[in-house]
Amino acid sequence: MGLGVAFEKYDRLRHTIDWQDVKVAPDSRWMWMPYTGLLIAQRFGMIVHLLSIAGNQTFFPLWFGSHVHAQHQIVSFIHVNNAHFIHVKLDGDFLMPAPNAFWILHRNDVAAEWENTYSDRIERFKKIMATDPQNYTQVDAYCLVCPETYLRMAWLSGNTLYAMYKAICGV
Repeated sequence: MGLGVAFEKYDRLRHTIDWQDVKVAPDSRWMWMPYTGLLIAQRFGMIVHLLSIAGNQTFFPLWFGSHVHAQHQIVSFIHVNNAHFIHVKLDGDFLMPAPNAFWILHRNDVAAEWENTYSDRIERFKKIMATDPQNYTQVDAYCLVCPETYLRMAWLSGNTLYAMYKAICGV
């Protein structure tokens, strides 16, 4: 891949996170996970969670450690209907999925401290995920939610999302 093609893909990816409207985003603004998760984590210095039936993962910044920011900001998304990302707020001492494989492969040594900082939460998540799948809440055909993780929806629309909200929050 030539340098021009790489920059074009980067610009296209960066373009997807520059959406500030409160309406349905056009296709050109749709997130490409896991790439967008890595970009958000690095650009904004925050932790990103992706909860999906295809695989749960955590994204940390690639090139600086957890000591850089005193307060760690976290943004979490649930991928539903194999097409939509819903922003959710995780409360309390919530569990964290394992770090993204690309992050593990490409992070520098300083960034490795993120995984150490959250190792307890990550290990508890792995332990629960290793248990019987019957323990999970099936939100729809594409999303399983671990009951030990308390989720509060930050944004809702449509009947499917409302049903999801009710299933997760017990409303």
